[in-house]
Amino acid sequence: MHGALAILTQFRIVRMTLAIGLILALHATFGWQWALAIPLLYALFFPDEAYVGAVLQMLIAWCILLIISYVSAPEETRRMWSIVMSILAGKSTQEMTWLLPLLPTASLIFAGCVGILSGMLGKNLRYLYQRAIRQYSHDVQADI
Repeated sequence: MHGALAILTQFRIVRMTLAIGLILALHATFGWQWALAIPLLYALFFPDEAYVGAVLQMLIAWCILLIISYVSAPEETRRMWSIVMSILAGKSTQEMTWLLPLLPTASLIFAGCVGILSGMLGKNLRYLYQRAIRQYSHDVQADI
């Protein structure tokens, strides 16, 4: 039993790593909106891990993207955050520089929220699909 549990845990790690890699690829290639498809599909195929898996995938991938942004282009990333802050606050960034460190945290909270929503949607889509299949098979048996 212990060996089977270890194999199952390794399989989960591989699934999560693959999902995070796909999120990073979709985010970098098409935009963050497309990255939401991966937690949704993950929850669709693995409903027992839907919520935790989807949130972890989005948080880890988003954190990796933030780190890559700060390491590869620190000045451009700071400029991007100041533009985001001025859009959200509607004021000049000079007045609100104390908010700049909070924006990456807010971004991670946003990633967690959309991750849980994707997980919920995927899990509920699976439920609806299974319910439709049960109803269809019940109707077919009633016709026989």
